[in-house]
Amino acid sequence: MLGLMIIILGCSLIIYVTSKDVLYWLYQWLKTKFYYVYYNKQGLDFWPQQTAYHNNENPLYITSPFGELAPYLKTLDAIHTKTFIDCGCGKGNILMEAGQFPFKALAGIELDPNMMAICKTNLETLRLQAKTTLYCGSVNDYEQTIAQFGIIYCYGVYQKDALESLCYNIKNQPVSKILLYRNLSDPSPLYNAGFKLTKLFKKSNLADYTLWVFRN
Repeated sequence: MLGLMIIILGCSLIIYVTSKDVLYWLYQWLKTKFYYVYYNKQGLDFWPQQTAYHNNENPLYITSPFGELAPYLKTLDAIHTKTFIDCGCGKGNILMEAGQFPFKALAGIELDPNMMAICKTNLETLRLQAKTTLYCGSVNDYEQTIAQFGIIYCYGVYQKDALESLCYNIKNQPVSKILLYRNLSDPSPLYNAGFKLTKLFKKSNLADYTLWVFRN
Protein backbone atom coordinates (compact mmCIF):
# COMPACT_ATOMS: atom_id res chain seq x y z
CA MET A 1 0.00 0.00 0.00
CA LEU A 2 2.80 2.39 0.92
CA GLY A 3 4.58 1.57 -2.33
CA LEU A 4 1.45 2.36 -4.34
CA MET A 5 1.05 5.70 -2.56
CA ILE A 6 4.68 6.60 -3.32
CA ILE A 7 4.15 5.75 -7.00
CA ILE A 8 0.97 7.84 -7.13
CA LEU A 9 2.68 10.79 -5.43
CA GLY A 10 5.67 10.48 -7.75
CA CYS A 11 3.48 10.43 -10.85
CA SER A 12 1.48 13.38 -9.55
CA LEU A 13 4.69 15.36 -8.99
CA ILE A 14 5.91 14.59 -12.52
CA ILE A 15 2.57 15.68 -13.99
CA TYR A 16 2.62 18.88 -11.91
CA VAL A 17 6.17 19.86 -12.91
CA THR A 18 5.60 18.97 -16.57
CA SER A 19 2.31 20.84 -16.70
CA LYS A 20 3.91 23.90 -15.12
CA ASP A 21 6.61 23.95 -17.79
CA VAL A 22 4.10 23.44 -20.59
CA LEU A 23 1.93 26.29 -19.29
CA TYR A 24 4.96 28.56 -18.94
CA TRP A 25 6.10 27.71 -22.46
CA LEU A 26 2.60 28.52 -23.76
CA TYR A 27 2.61 31.83 -21.90
CA GLN A 28 6.00 32.73 -23.39
CA TRP A 29 4.90 31.65 -26.87
CA LEU A 30 1.82 33.87 -26.73
CA LYS A 31 3.80 36.78 -25.26
CA THR A 32 6.46 36.47 -27.97
CA LYS A 33 3.87 36.41 -30.76
CA PHE A 34 2.30 39.54 -29.29
CA TYR A 35 5.66 41.33 -29.27
CA TYR A 36 6.42 40.26 -32.86
CA VAL A 37 3.20 41.94 -33.99
CA TYR A 38 3.55 44.91 -31.64
CA TYR A 39 7.07 45.78 -32.79
CA ASN A 40 6.26 45.04 -36.43
CA LYS A 41 3.70 47.84 -36.29
CA GLN A 42 6.54 50.13 -35.19
CA GLY A 43 8.60 49.18 -38.20
CA LEU A 44 10.74 46.57 -36.42
CA ASP A 45 11.30 43.02 -37.64
CA PHE A 46 11.93 40.36 -34.99
CA TRP A 47 10.05 37.52 -36.68
CA PRO A 48 11.66 34.02 -36.69
CA GLN A 49 13.49 33.32 -39.91
CA GLN A 50 15.16 30.41 -41.70
CA THR A 51 18.34 31.26 -43.62
CA ALA A 52 21.26 29.50 -45.25
CA TYR A 53 23.02 29.61 -41.87
CA HIS A 54 20.21 27.74 -40.12
CA ASN A 55 19.62 24.02 -40.69
CA ASN A 56 18.89 20.88 -38.69
CA GLU A 57 22.08 21.38 -36.70
CA ASN A 58 21.59 25.14 -36.38
CA PRO A 59 17.85 25.78 -35.93
CA LEU A 60 16.04 28.82 -37.31
CA TYR A 61 16.64 32.21 -35.78
CA ILE A 62 14.40 33.06 -32.83
CA THR A 63 14.67 35.97 -30.43
CA SER A 64 15.77 35.79 -26.85
CA PRO A 65 12.72 36.17 -24.57
CA PHE A 66 11.46 39.74 -24.58
CA GLY A 67 11.68 41.87 -21.44
CA GLU A 68 13.67 39.45 -19.28
CA LEU A 69 17.08 41.12 -19.40
CA ALA A 70 16.09 44.57 -18.15
CA PRO A 71 15.14 43.45 -14.59
CA TYR A 72 18.73 42.29 -14.07
CA LEU A 73 20.32 45.32 -15.72
CA LYS A 74 18.35 47.57 -13.36
CA THR A 75 20.25 46.08 -10.43
CA LEU A 76 23.66 47.18 -11.73
CA ASP A 77 25.44 50.23 -10.33
CA ALA A 78 27.17 52.86 -12.49
CA ILE A 79 25.82 51.34 -15.67
CA HIS A 80 26.93 54.43 -17.61
CA THR A 81 30.52 53.25 -17.12
CA LYS A 82 29.85 49.75 -18.48
CA THR A 83 29.91 48.24 -21.97
CA PHE A 84 27.62 45.52 -23.34
CA ILE A 85 27.97 43.02 -26.18
CA ASP A 86 25.46 40.49 -27.52
CA CYS A 87 27.10 37.37 -28.97
CA GLY A 88 24.79 36.21 -31.73
CA CYS A 89 22.62 39.33 -31.80
CA GLY A 90 20.33 38.18 -34.61
CA LYS A 91 17.86 40.94 -35.42
CA GLY A 92 18.77 42.89 -32.30
CA ASN A 93 16.01 42.50 -29.73
CA ILE A 94 18.52 42.18 -26.88
CA LEU A 95 20.38 45.25 -28.13
CA MET A 96 17.04 47.05 -28.16
CA GLU A 97 16.49 46.10 -24.52
CA ALA A 98 20.05 46.98 -23.48
CA GLY A 99 19.68 50.25 -25.40
CA GLN A 100 17.16 51.43 -22.81
CA PHE A 101 20.09 51.84 -20.43
CA PRO A 102 22.90 54.43 -20.61
CA PHE A 103 25.69 52.00 -21.44
CA LYS A 104 29.01 53.53 -22.42
CA ALA A 105 28.94 51.35 -25.56
CA LEU A 106 26.81 48.64 -27.14
CA ALA A 107 27.87 45.99 -29.64
CA GLY A 108 26.54 42.88 -31.33
CA ILE A 109 28.06 40.02 -33.31
CA GLU A 110 26.06 38.08 -35.91
CA LEU A 111 27.18 35.39 -38.33
CA ASP A 112 24.39 35.84 -40.88
CA PRO A 113 24.78 38.98 -43.03
CA ASN A 114 21.04 39.02 -43.77
CA MET A 115 20.24 39.08 -40.07
CA MET A 116 22.89 41.73 -39.60
CA ALA A 117 21.23 43.94 -42.23
CA ILE A 118 17.86 43.59 -40.48
CA CYS A 119 19.49 44.29 -37.12
CA LYS A 120 21.05 47.45 -38.52
CA THR A 121 17.70 48.63 -39.87
CA ASN A 122 16.03 47.91 -36.52
CA LEU A 123 18.69 49.87 -34.65
CA GLU A 124 18.28 52.79 -37.03
CA THR A 125 14.53 52.77 -36.39
CA LEU A 126 15.24 52.72 -32.65
CA ARG A 127 17.87 55.46 -33.06
CA LEU A 128 20.48 53.26 -31.44
CA GLN A 129 22.83 52.95 -34.41
CA ALA A 130 25.12 55.77 -33.28
CA LYS A 131 26.01 54.05 -29.99
CA THR A 132 26.06 50.46 -31.32
CA THR A 133 28.88 48.69 -33.13
CA LEU A 134 27.99 45.62 -35.20
CA TYR A 135 30.40 42.87 -36.21
CA CYS A 136 29.49 40.38 -38.93
CA GLY A 137 31.12 36.97 -38.51
CA SER A 138 31.52 34.03 -36.16
CA VAL A 139 31.75 34.73 -32.44
CA ASN A 140 34.80 32.45 -32.46
CA ASP A 141 36.62 34.97 -34.65
CA TYR A 142 35.93 37.85 -32.27
CA GLU A 143 37.15 36.42 -28.97
CA GLN A 144 39.55 39.28 -28.31
CA THR A 145 36.86 41.83 -29.11
CA ILE A 146 34.29 40.15 -26.88
CA ALA A 147 36.74 39.94 -24.00
CA GLN A 148 37.09 43.74 -24.02
CA PHE A 149 33.46 44.27 -23.02
CA GLY A 150 32.26 44.42 -19.44
CA ILE A 151 28.94 42.62 -19.87
CA ILE A 152 28.75 39.71 -22.30
CA TYR A 153 25.40 38.19 -23.31
CA CYS A 154 25.14 34.75 -24.94
CA TYR A 155 22.17 32.65 -26.01
CA GLY A 156 23.32 29.08 -26.59
CA VAL A 157 25.82 30.03 -29.31
CA TYR A 158 28.94 28.28 -28.01
CA GLN A 159 30.19 24.71 -28.25
CA LYS A 160 32.14 23.61 -25.18
CA ASP A 161 35.63 24.02 -26.68
CA ALA A 162 34.81 27.48 -28.07
CA LEU A 163 33.36 28.57 -24.71
CA GLU A 164 36.52 27.33 -22.98
CA SER A 165 38.61 29.45 -25.35
CA LEU A 166 36.48 32.55 -24.74
CA CYS A 167 36.64 32.06 -20.97
CA TYR A 168 40.44 31.80 -21.18
CA ASN A 169 40.61 35.14 -23.03
CA ILE A 170 38.28 36.78 -20.52
CA LYS A 171 40.27 35.34 -17.61
CA ASN A 172 43.38 37.14 -18.84
CA GLN A 173 41.68 40.54 -18.82
CA PRO A 174 42.61 42.85 -15.92
CA VAL A 175 39.00 43.90 -15.20
CA SER A 176 36.22 41.70 -13.83
CA LYS A 177 33.51 40.72 -16.32
CA ILE A 178 29.84 39.77 -16.15
CA LEU A 179 28.76 36.94 -18.42
CA LEU A 180 25.03 36.43 -18.96
CA TYR A 181 24.15 33.09 -20.51
CA ARG A 182 20.75 31.81 -21.60
CA ASN A 183 20.25 28.18 -22.68
CA LEU A 184 23.52 26.99 -21.15
CA SER A 185 23.93 23.21 -21.35
CA ASP A 186 27.32 22.87 -19.65
CA PRO A 187 28.67 25.54 -17.26
CA SER A 188 31.94 23.71 -16.55
CA PRO A 189 34.08 25.94 -18.87
CA LEU A 190 33.02 28.95 -16.82
CA TYR A 191 33.66 27.33 -13.45
CA ASN A 192 37.02 26.00 -14.64
CA ALA A 193 38.03 29.53 -15.68
CA GLY A 194 37.25 30.90 -12.23
CA PHE A 195 33.80 32.34 -12.89
CA LYS A 196 31.30 32.28 -10.04
CA LEU A 197 27.56 31.94 -10.48
CA THR A 198 26.08 35.00 -8.77
CA LYS A 199 22.45 34.74 -9.91
CA LEU A 200 20.24 32.18 -11.57
CA PHE A 201 16.93 33.38 -13.02
CA LYS A 202 14.99 30.16 -13.48
CA LYS A 203 11.27 30.47 -14.07
CA SER A 204 10.86 26.94 -15.45
CA ASN A 205 12.90 23.83 -16.26
CA LEU A 206 13.15 24.93 -19.89
CA ALA A 207 16.69 26.05 -20.74
CA ASP A 208 15.52 28.90 -22.99
CA TYR A 209 13.97 30.60 -19.97
CA THR A 210 16.88 30.21 -17.56
CA LEU A 211 19.42 33.04 -17.33
CA TRP A 212 22.79 32.32 -15.71
CA VAL A 213 24.76 35.28 -14.36
CA PHE A 214 28.50 34.75 -13.86
CA ARG A 215 31.28 37.03 -12.62
CA ASN A 216 35.00 36.38 -12.60
